[in-house]
Amino acid sequence: MAGYQFIRVMPFARVGSRQERAATKKKPARVEVKWSASDIAAEADRQPGACNHVEAPRQPNYLLGGPVSAVVAEAEAWAATQRDPLGRKMRQDAPVMLAGVVTLPGDRLADWPSFRDDSITWLRAKYGDRLRCVVEHLDEAHPHIHFYAVPLPGESFDRLHEGRQAAAEAKAQGCLKGGQNAAYQAAMSGLQDVFWADVAQRHGLARIGPGRSRMTRSEWAAMQRAAEQVAELRRSADALPAVIEHRDELHAQVAKLRDLRRRDAEDLGVIKSLKAAAPEVYAEIVTLVEQQLAQQAAQDAARLRQADEPDQLPEPPMP
Repeated sequence: MAGYQFIRVMPFARVGSRQERAATKKKPARVEVKWSASDIAAEADRQPGACNHVEAPRQPNYLLGGPVSAVVAEAEAWAATQRDPLGRKMRQDAPVMLAGVVTLPGDRLADWPSFRDDSITWLRAKYGDRLRCVVEHLDEAHPHIHFYAVPLPGESFDRLHEGRQAAAEAKAQGCLKGGQNAAYQAAMSGLQDVFWADVAQRHGLARIGPGRSRMTRSEWAAMQRAAEQVAELRRSADALPAVIEHRDELHAQVAKLRDLRRRDAEDLGVIKSLKAAAPEVYAEIVTLVEQQLAQQAAQDAARLRQADEPDQLPEPPMP
């Protein structure tokens, strides 16, 4: 099955924020504490006690940078240089590091290496030097990579996060909270669209799954087949430039061979004309050529004999 894409990005702070949740019919009132950047790093680095959800943790494969704890140190160093318009330091619960995940359905493990590499190429192009680490996990149900980014010196964190940047721009334009939220959601949906067009579509993944799109089983199966066909067309389109380049190279070789044949025909015509018009000159040229060929053959034979003869050792001196 083709499956559907999954990419997610989230901001993390030096200290996880505390949020009070009101009681509902299913859950009592509670205080939720978000993970901090250090918490998420410990899970990604597979530190003991930080990845209890993984039955058999394996050593993470750092594909770029690493460990993630080093990225947290970079993020904290960046945060130490930041000031608000009033000159105040950043809040401890303000975001300092962007973390994301890209995954592929577990039944497509054979396709994972190419999908992973294309995803990393996309991340490098998107974040540039801000991308500080990419780590691969193969010890869970679905193969996936986590990626981590830190703003460059002098940049705002919103430069990394489309949703926060769009909401900030909407606020600057005078939009109320509802308009800011709409801008946030549109920007995050746009991130999903771009990743699908640039990466996921080429690997036969649907943009959204059957639950979000409220498809029936038969409709989802048809969507899967269509996604696979689109992926095949995209792969063919990607290979077309190489085919055209190879075709042009073959055409150039054919033209070269035709030119050589034309030159050989011209030379043969000159030789035939010379033989008919001046047989004595023709015979003299033939004799010279034969002599040169015989001399070259003799020289080649002498070199071969010399190479076959064993080295002559000097005779020992008389006692």
